[in-house]
Amino acid sequence: MGARPTLLGILLVGATTALAGCPGSDTDAADAGTTPPDAAAVDASTTPPVDASTSDASTSDASTSDASTSDGSTGDAAADATTDAAAPDGGACGAAAAPTLPSATPDATFWQPDGEVRALAWSDDSSKLVVGGNFTQVKSPDGTMTQSATNLTVLDATTGQPIAGYPAVTGEIDDISVVGDTVYVVGGVTQAGGMARTRAFAFSLSSKTVSAWAPTFAGTTPFLPNVRLVRATPTAIFVGGYFTSAGGAARTNVAALDPTTGTATAWAPPALGSQAAQDITVRALAVSADRVFVGGGSGIDMTGGDGVRRRNVVALDRTSAALLPWSPVGITPDSVYALDVSGDRVVVGRPQSGDLTAPALFAADTRTGEVCWKTALGNAQGFYRTGVARGVVFGGGLTGTLFTAGSSYKAFALGSGGALGWGADLFTTDGSAGTVEDIAVAPNGAVAMTGNRVAKGALTTGAPKLMVHKP
Repeated sequence: MGARPTLLGILLVGATTALAGCPGSDTDAADAGTTPPDAAAVDASTTPPVDASTSDASTSDASTSDASTSDGSTGDAAADATTDAAAPDGGACGAAAAPTLPSATPDATFWQPDGEVRALAWSDDSSKLVVGGNFTQVKSPDGTMTQSATNLTVLDATTGQPIAGYPAVTGEIDDISVVGDTVYVVGGVTQAGGMARTRAFAFSLSSKTVSAWAPTFAGTTPFLPNVRLVRATPTAIFVGGYFTSAGGAARTNVAALDPTTGTATAWAPPALGSQAAQDITVRALAVSADRVFVGGGSGIDMTGGDGVRRRNVVALDRTSAALLPWSPVGITPDSVYALDVSGDRVVVGRPQSGDLTAPALFAADTRTGEVCWKTALGNAQGFYRTGVARGVVFGGGLTGTLFTAGSSYKAFALGSGGALGWGADLFTTDGSAGTVEDIAVAPNGAVAMTGNRVAKGALTTGAPKLMVHKP
């Protein structure tokens, strides 16, 4: 993930059905599980509780503007019109940019990590792709060459080859965001470039050195601080996860940090809900020019001054941190795993449980909450990652045994939600379907996807962890 010009990547599995472009209803299903966020399978002494299949991979700093359009006409315009005839482009929320897609065929030159890839971010000039996760080396596409890379690598966008000299990282990387020359990284990090760090660090793309930025985090026992999301802007670094302190100040699960010192800014939102509640972890985060959208499970439960209860997805004022009177009209998603903002739209991705006709992906007006369009999957999976650029919503998820056909990731028109006939499948080395972990859209229109459920070191040329679609 990471800061990219208003990009929005969204996870989708299986066939999708575009519903009418007007406000609808949704079943408020119970959030699955009974334990606090992702704690069960975690060694609390080393890694914060994170479940890659449910963490958000929102891929942009939505406060920035879309970059120049890319060349790509591989979408099926007829399919778009047929799928979403009830919600013409522009829908209930006004006009949106016409969709422009990248190449439908992934580039074959990019080197592949030998373990799990969880986070992606492009440099501001689209020349570099920053890759993070849990791996020890990267391999050439034919498998004949390798280069050491501990949990972090930076690939040349033209050649696909790794650039030597970037820091080794101890601890899994969960999210990445880029602003200017600085790359901000969060996850189960305990050391970067030989220097001790607590869940987060920053480094320079040009000098390749780790900076002095070293925020601290604390959490309640037995759940150590879990910092799973970062959205970098020039004035503040927004982070989300499960914690009770960030940057030396009391903050619960979402915070803004100074981009130079790492200390908490004055931005201090009210509690998102009871810290003891099931699934209070922030799983999705998107930043616009004046709002911060926060999503997660049923533990996110707030009531504003208007007396209206808001659950699972809320909007906070970017200046005052106050809860805003916003919620998607007619929809109360049971969980939110993906959020992205583009113009006047916030795109929301969620799993489907219970009511399979409920929207797994929808776009709403950032001011009024009016639903512009919505899409249902008709199965028990949903959207786990999102990304938007050039009038396109890129989405991906988990293709499992419930699906006889379909893609791990697809593309939809931002204006209407109509499917664009673009996407591909990700598979593990045993041939089973894979999970999309992150989606990142470059300023020049290139789209990077990552997904796998393969044991570390099990990489084969037939099971790419990383797929890059060039403009």
